[in-house]
Amino acid sequence: MDVEMCANSDELYEQKTELEQFSIIRPKQIAKEFDCAILNFSGDFSDNKYVTLDPRKSIQTKYGMVVFKNLIGKEYGSKHMFMSHNSKGFFYLLHLTPELWTSNLNHRTQILYSMDISMIVFELDLMSGSRVIETGTGSGSLSHSIGRAIAPNGRLITHDYSIERVNAANEDFRRHGIDSIVESSQRNVLLDGFAPECKEQKVDAVFLDLPEPWSAVKHAVEVLKTDNGRIACFCPCIEQVQRTCSELRMLKFQHIETREFVLRPYSLNSDTIASYADDLSEKTSYKQSYLKRKNYKYTHTGYLTFASYFG
Repeated sequence: MDVEMCANSDELYEQKTELEQFSIIRPKQIAKEFDCAILNFSGDFSDNKYVTLDPRKSIQTKYGMVVFKNLIGKEYGSKHMFMSHNSKGFFYLLHLTPELWTSNLNHRTQILYSMDISMIVFELDLMSGSRVIETGTGSGSLSHSIGRAIAPNGRLITHDYSIERVNAANEDFRRHGIDSIVESSQRNVLLDGFAPECKEQKVDAVFLDLPEPWSAVKHAVEVLKTDNGRIACFCPCIEQVQRTCSELRMLKFQHIETREFVLRPYSLNSDTIASYADDLSEKTSYKQSYLKRKNYKYTHTGYLTFASYFG
C-alpha cells in the first residue's frame, strides 16, 4: 500500500512539474521563477526587453531598475513600477509568445516577420498534429510559430547547415518549452536531401528558405504526402521565384501561386484648419481628420511561393 502511494505521489509530482514548466505555446497566468518573459515599456510594443525571471538578478534599463524577484507570483499582463527612486515610469510584464519572440530575438540570420509567418502557417494549412519540415532554421523565428500551430501532437523537423545555429536554436526550443515538438539538426538539404525517416513517414508540408530553393524541390517530392501535401518557398528575388516555379511545374505541383506581402500602415491625424472670409475680415477654425501613411521600417521582405502536391 505504501509503495503504491509513493508511486502515485511520484506520478503526481511529475505531472505537476510538467504543468509548471514554462512553454511559449502554453500561456500561464502567474509568473514563475526562471520563466522567459517580455518587459514592455511602451503601449505600441515598440520597446520591449526579453528576460529570464531569475529571482537572484535585476536589470537596469534606460527607464529604471527592474528587480526580477518582485515579479515572481505576479500576473502576466500586470503593470509594475520601476525600483529606481528617480523613475516615475512603469512597464508591463508579458508572457512570451511567438510574435514577441520574433520581434525580440537575437538575429543569427535574417528572419521572417509575423506578416509573412502568418501567411505561411495559413497557406500550409497547419493544424494540431501536422508533420512539417523546415529548411533554413536560422534564428528560429518561423519555427516557434509553426510549433504553436501544430501543438500538441504535431512535429517540426527543421534543418540548417550551420551547427552553431542548430545548437543555438535547440537551446531556444528547450528554454521555451517546445523541444518535444520542434528539433533542429545539421543537414545540407541541397546536397543530401531530407532524412530517410521523413521519406518513410511522409509529412504534410515543407518550407524552403534556401539560396537555391529550386534545387531542393525534387527532395520535397520524396517526403510530401500525395493527398495535397503543401510546399512554401521563400525567395528574396524574382529571378529565384521564376526558377522555383519552373521546377514546381516540371515536378507536377499544382495550384502554384506567388505572393508578396507589404505592410502599409496608416495613422489617423487631426489638424486645425483656418478659414477666412472673402474680405479677410473674419477668421474661423475647425478640426479636420485625415489618414497619413506612417513610416514603417519593413517594406519588401521577399516573395512567397505556394503549391500543392498530389503525387
